[in-house]
Formats: sequence, C-alpha cells, structure tokens
Amino acid sequence: MILTSRAVRTYSSLMQVWPALCVVAISVGCGEPDVPTEVCGVVEYTPRTAPHLLDELAHLRPWATVKMTSREDVPIVSLEVTATLWYGNTLIDGTPPVPGVDGDECPLLDDSFSATLDGLQGRVTQRGGWKCLVTGGPTCSQQTVTFDYPIGRPVTDPTLVIRDGSTTIAIPLDGAFGPRMASPIDPADWTLHANQGVRLAWTPESDLLRVGLVRITFTPTASGESFYAEGEVVGNALDFTVPDTTGDGLLEIEVPRLIDTSDYRVVLDMTFQQPVTITP
Repeated sequence: MILTSRAVRTYSSLMQVWPALCVVAISVGCGEPDVPTEVCGVVEYTPRTAPHLLDELAHLRPWATVKMTSREDVPIVSLEVTATLWYGNTLIDGTPPVPGVDGDECPLLDDSFSATLDGLQGRVTQRGGWKCLVTGGPTCSQQTVTFDYPIGRPVTDPTLVIRDGSTTIAIPLDGAFGPRMASPIDPADWTLHANQGVRLAWTPESDLLRVGLVRITFTPTASGESFYAEGEVVGNALDFTVPDTTGDGLLEIEVPRLIDTSDYRVVLDMTFQQPVTITP
C-alpha cells in the first residue's frame, strides 16, 4: 500500500495526540496491560506488587538472626547475619498482601530502604514479591537482607539499623559476635562412651537464659554412624546422653536463643564444634 502525502500528514498528527487519547480512552486497550493472573494450588490470584514504606506495613516486627560456629582452635569458623521483615498479625510462612490502588499487592522495599550493621551495608537478597505455598495459597515473601560480615573484623557497634524514608528501627545485638566454647565437666575430657551421660559447661553462660532445647549432632569423620540427640539446660550446664554408637567424628553442640520484644525479635543460633572419640 502506498500512502499519499495527505495520508502521511494525517497519520503523523494522530501519533502526536495519541498519548492524550490513551488517557481518555484507556478502556479501549491503549493503556498499560493488566497483570496476568496466576494459579497457586486451587487459588487464582493477580500477583500485583508495588514499593511500600516500612510504616505502611501493619504490626511490623523485624527479625535479626545471627548464626555462628566456633571451635577451640578457630574461635569463629562461620558467621551469618540476616534481617527479615515480618509484619501482619499471623506468623505464617510468608507475610500477607497489603491493600493497593488496584487491589491486594505484595509490598516491595522502597528505594529509600537501607540496613546497616557496624558501618557495613546489608545486601538485599529478597526485595519482596509473591510466592506460592500450594496448600496454603499465595502469600508474600519476607523482605530479607544479608550482611557479608568478614570473619575476624572487630565489632564496635553491634546495632542493626533498618531505615527508609518513613522510619528507623534499631536492633541491639550485644554479645552476639563473641566466640562460643563448650568444655567437658563430666567426663573430664572429650573421650566419650556409648550410652553415657555427658555434662558440658557453656561460655558465655548468658546464652543459656530462656533456652529450652539444645541440639547435639555427631558426624563421623573416620568411623561410626551419625546421630542427633536433644540436650537440656541444667543450671549453667548442658546435659545430654550419647546414643548406643561408637566412632570418631565431629560433635556439634547448637544452642538457639530467642530474644522477643514488641518491636523486634533476635535469634541467636550458636554452635560449637569438637572432634571426639566415642568408645563402647
């Protein structure tokens, strides 16, 4: 088809006014396309997302988690620090959608968001969005920040600070970054026996406050079978019983502690590793 010069001028004029026509006549299809629906289990939903400020998230209570592994010869073997934004009334595997202009939507972190710890900038590993729980239906992912904290770097200000253009939340992590130590009380050394009761001292003792379950795992390095046992806190000590097994391997004592406040939660997951020999 060959356009005449008059037709070309008419087409050019239409292109100049087309954006304005789109505003008036968006219903005829020249606006932004609708977000396509998705299916989670038997639930069909529209996965809308939009940035939201922290003060727009009802009942916001961030979680700070510090996971550390220590050994006698290596004070800090590994260190993981994360911050997760929990909000809403119900603790589920995810966080609820929030009202948006076009319906429910999952909040994304606003561009003004930042998280710092002792001068170290956090790395956003989950900005937000939808996820499918299959039987639980669609829900929102928790926004998560990870701190790539160099092992051996001294901590001068153990305060995790979360902020954006609407608010600032400070989470104290005092005592979270020192190495942990378990020492045998009974028996007096790390030569253990099958079916033996064991008592250990734990340093620092403050970790044992409000701790219920202590996890004990054994991973064979030369011989034997792995096992998992549950220990308990008795005063300032840890008690557990060696199962009916023998071998040489690595014993891990894991002490999880929860500090719960109305504004935030702190999870301290501290592990001490010790090579042991288990004899009959």
